[in-house]
Amino acid sequence: MISGIDAAAASLIGAVLTAAAALIGVIFSQLHAARREGNRRRTEFELARVESQIREFWGPLDTLTQQVLTVHRTSKTMIDDLEALGRVPRKDETRRDPADLSNPEIVAAAVADPRHRASYFVWRTFFVPLHIEIQQVIKQHRDLIDASLPESFQTYLQHSIGEQMRYGLRETSDGVETFGVSEVRWPKAFVEDVQAGLTAARNQQKALLEQLKRG
Repeated sequence: MISGIDAAAASLIGAVLTAAAALIGVIFSQLHAARREGNRRRTEFELARVESQIREFWGPLDTLTQQVLTVHRTSKTMIDDLEALGRVPRKDETRRDPADLSNPEIVAAAVADPRHRASYFVWRTFFVPLHIEIQQVIKQHRDLIDASLPESFQTYLQHSIGEQMRYGLRETSDGVETFGVSEVRWPKAFVEDVQAGLTAARNQQKALLEQLKRG
C-alpha cells in the first residue's frame, strides 16, 4: 500500500510535472509567436522595399521610356506627312557622304535643311526633357536595386548624354555642328529590360502579399 506521505509526494511530483509541461508549452508558444512575428516583419520590410522599387524606379522608367517611344512614333508620322506634302526633303535625299561633311558649305546646307530643323525642334523640345527625367530616376534611385543593372542601362546613358552633348554644342556661341560625329544609338533592349524589371518586381510584390495573407 502507498503511505500518505508517498501519495502526497506523488501528487506533488505530478503537479510539478504538470506545471513544467505547461511552462514549456507557454515558452514554445511564445517562441513560435516570436518567430512568426519576425517572419512577418521581414516580409513587410521586403514588401516595402519592392514597392519602393516599383514606385520610384521601375514604374517611372517604364512610363518615361514609353513616352520616348510615343514621341518617336509621333514625330516619324509628322515627318512622313511633311515629306508627302513636299515640305521637307525625303530622308534619302538628305544623306551625305561623311567625307563631304568637312566642307563648311555642305554643313551649312545641312543645318538649313527643313528636315533637320524639324528633327532638332522635336529632339530639343520633347526628347531632352524626357532623357533628363530618366537620368534623374537612375541617379537618384539606383540604390533601391541590389543587383547589377542590365548592360542596356549603360548604353542608354551613353546615348542620351551623347545626344545632349551633340545638340548642346549647336547652341553654343560658336554653333558647333556635329554632323558625321560618331554616336551611340538608342538601345531597344533598354525598354525591354525596364519592362522585365517592372514585371519581376510586381511578381515579387504579389508573392509577398500572398505570404502575408497566409500568416
